[in-house]
Amino acid sequence: MSSDELTRKLAELRSLLEEKIRELELELELLKLCHRLVTEALSRRTFKSGLEVLQERVGETARVEEKIEKPKAIKDIVGRKISKVFAKAYVYDDYVKIVPEEEFNVVTPPFQAFFINKLLEEFRKEDEESVKKGKLPSDKILRYEIKTDESGRIKEIVIHNYNDDFRLREILRALSWTFEKMYVRKHSSETS
Repeated sequence: MSSDELTRKLAELRSLLEEKIRELELELELLKLCHRLVTEALSRRTFKSGLEVLQERVGETARVEEKIEKPKAIKDIVGRKISKVFAKAYVYDDYVKIVPEEEFNVVTPPFQAFFINKLLEEFRKEDEESVKKGKLPSDKILRYEIKTDESGRIKEIVIHNYNDDFRLREILRALSWTFEKMYVRKHSSETS
């Protein structure tokens, strides 16, 4: 092969390589364009802009605030003989939440014997009878939760389905008497 032939072959080869490079560059550009389009499509489907996320969070906050029920009344539970606030009662439409302001233990008399057994359990039994007679739906039976810490201190009393204002007054009046007796018992044992 002569030098001219070699030069011509090398020139053809260079021309072919340049053409292949242009084709590959064009293909690369097309692949990059496809990649960008797919990425944009995915980001619209799976990712949200900062503004969209912020708007969603504001909406969620508004929904949470709507769900946070505000009490229709807040009442102090005060002793009859000792004018001291023993607890706060947060009254809602279908339940009352009582939060003691004093430390009361669930085992201190007369909490269990009087307030739970004689009052709340009696109201619950009345409701069960009303359900049997068809006067009250079964989901309206009085129920209660006594929340305590590990040592038995009452943290919260929640009474669901007190059902009417008369019964609510009776519950709060009885709790006032109960807490006063517990307070006296606690402080008389501390001074002894």
